[in-house]
Amino acid sequence: MDSVGIFIAEKWVDSVVSVERHSKRVLILKMVLDSGLLNVLMVYASHSGKLEEEKESFWNEVFHLGLDDIILVLQQNRLRWYGHVLRKEDKDWVKKCMEYEVEGARPTGRPKRTWMRDCGKRLSGT
Repeated sequence: MDSVGIFIAEKWVDSVVSVERHSKRVLILKMVLDSGLLNVLMVYASHSGKLEEEKESFWNEVFHLGLDDIILVLQQNRLRWYGHVLRKEDKDWVKKCMEYEVEGARPTGRPKRTWMRDCGKRLSGT
């Protein structure tokens, strides 16, 4: 198997929990920081001279490697923020921003995307 070197600043060395090699071209470095666990995805993607099937296979591997976990964490963080904002007083500017409607005409097209609408979709599972 090919060797790979990873350089990390000395102050972060003790924070490294693991380095996982998922394939010849994909590594995941896990570190514990004050704010929680940090996953760093490292990918080597030399596509010159490769067949389209090889390229497609590679990117499928990368996109399916823990992507569901990342999406779940982002959704959980969004809902945690929503709960935080809901507990604020009604006069707080952050809470007022949740309901704020921008004045003026909007061009035709898809309906406006709001944080509340996205949050509602997450809660309903659609």
